[in-house]
Amino acid sequence: MLDNILPFKDDPIKLWPELQGIITICDQIVKDILKFRDFENLDEVKYHILPINPDSKSIIITIGIGNDIKAEEGMKAALKSGTSEFYGADPIYKGNNDLYRRVGNFYNFGISSESNMQKVRVLADKKWYLLYTAFYYDKLVTVVDLIYFLKNIINQKTIDQILFDAENSEYKMMPLLYENGRLDQANITICQFNMEVHEPDDHKKRQIHDFLFRILKDRRYAFFKAFQNNHLRLYFFNFQSDYCVKKYTHLIV
Repeated sequence: MLDNILPFKDDPIKLWPELQGIITICDQIVKDILKFRDFENLDEVKYHILPINPDSKSIIITIGIGNDIKAEEGMKAALKSGTSEFYGADPIYKGNNDLYRRVGNFYNFGISSESNMQKVRVLADKKWYLLYTAFYYDKLVTVVDLIYFLKNIINQKTIDQILFDAENSEYKMMPLLYENGRLDQANITICQFNMEVHEPDDHKKRQIHDFLFRILKDRRYAFFKAFQNNHLRLYFFNFQSDYCVKKYTHLIV
């Protein structure tokens, strides 16, 4: 991947339209190593690798539910009964509370890089499905720091999957994922995550560029399964963690 993406270093505007093509090449390289399973939501696909040992425990986190748990229901059904725990957070209570409780525990706040009140983009209530178009609006909501949420609220430090769909808060959380970042400082391990990166202007394209090049430099996560329109969706796997590699692949560590 590095050879394909290096020509676009320091040029985020030219990198943006090329990302899906560059990353798709890498999907083929690892197809015999990473056994991706696709789990469809109403308008997108999430990717997850099931554990080699079906009896092992799985912790799945959803950041931004958006009145849609089809992918989570698929994951829960694919994992052995009784082995999975699901935790979902969304600042909108209506719809999300009843939906998410079908699979796990619901928390009525947003997640970001710090705890405070923030104006965020949120999805209007479930009636939008009748219109076949999503309606988002700005709302001032309570937002909880990701590290605090994992350590102090759900008391989990080894995470099998995070589904990030945080309606622009993902940009603030990107640095948390870097080597020696705050997740590392808190001894939190994330094996897999899906991230949707929303509607980047030129400034945000620079943030995406910097994030991906830093991820490559750290050599912890590799990213795959790109889908690109006005958003970018990516799947990441943690190759640096012996725990994650042993749990999800047949590679010898």
